[in-house]
Amino acid sequence: VVRKLVPVDDYLQEKQWERAVDILGQIAQEHGHTLISISPGRYVDVALYTNMRLARLPAEGLAVYRKKIDPHARQWFEAAKHGRDEEPLRKIVRHAFASSYGDDALLLLGDWAWERGEPAVARSYWNRLLPMPDEAASGRLPEALRYPDADYDRPVILARLVLATLVEGDVLRAERELGIFFG
Repeated sequence: VVRKLVPVDDYLQEKQWERAVDILGQIAQEHGHTLISISPGRYVDVALYTNMRLARLPAEGLAVYRKKIDPHARQWFEAAKHGRDEEPLRKIVRHAFASSYGDDALLLLGDWAWERGEPAVARSYWNRLLPMPDEAASGRLPEALRYPDADYDRPVILARLVLATLVEGDVLRAERELGIFFG
């Protein structure tokens, strides 16, 4: 897997987005459950790794990726909404995270978890709609997978996170989150 990933960096540097996207997609499809080291002592599966790489593409690269994956993601999203079925949404998160429907899938999965009374699960989805602090400047992969350019306003997501924290009874964390919300 590592050998197959080597050309991706070259293609990205040369702004050959289509080639980089194709290789990442092929690697994710063939080796998605294989573990790969992303830092000393930290391993993730290849599907997550490729999503992390795709989510960090510049706007030009994301546009190429989305042109390829959005038709599939749109079908999965519509099927999920019409059938109120989480599985197609999870498919988006796993196989088309950085698609134009990734943020919609995360929000809806979080909302449905909230409705079931699972605030921690809801938080795990909603939290991925917020950018990692200083992630772009570091040049490294982020510590967690985050959606690159959510269509939802940050205050809307932060309010959901604060509510989830309050329902969980963690007042100190809620105060910190409110500081972020109003900061």
